[in-house]
Amino acid sequence: MTQTPINSLGSPAKIHRRGFIALVAAFPLAARADSSLGEGWILLGESRVNLIKNFSIVPVTLAKGLFTGLVVEAVDKPIFIESIEVTFTNGETSELRVRSIIAAGSRTRKMLLPGLVRGIRTVKIIYKRIPTGGSATVRIYGRRSGARSR
Repeated sequence: MTQTPINSLGSPAKIHRRGFIALVAAFPLAARADSSLGEGWILLGESRVNLIKNFSIVPVTLAKGLFTGLVVEAVDKPIFIESIEVTFTNGETSELRVRSIIAAGSRTRKMLLPGLVRGIRTVKIIYKRIPTGGSATVRIYGRRSGARSR
């Protein structure tokens, strides 16, 4: 006969699952920060974009936190970004116009999101097609709510 472990409250030990969920929920708080952007900016996601297509979608989710701004970085190749379409957790979308070439190793300007603080579901990067094709890596950084401005 197998015995089910009992916790201090006298019920079966589901505390391990709850503890695991608490650990997973706290993990995004340890997301990688980028000090060159200033306080409060964290990496939301990275995508290898195909320069023959016209867009790339990066999932973010509410687990990363609430944000007030975005920055996109071209890591290894230049890319012409037309705009960035942000879908928030409540289903609303906002289009942030960029319309410029982002050189390899550089970033877009710091763009404010509409409203005070927003949870982000996805970020869609819309870019111009390059005739030579290939691929480039882009990183998306978000500014957490509550961070002091510099």
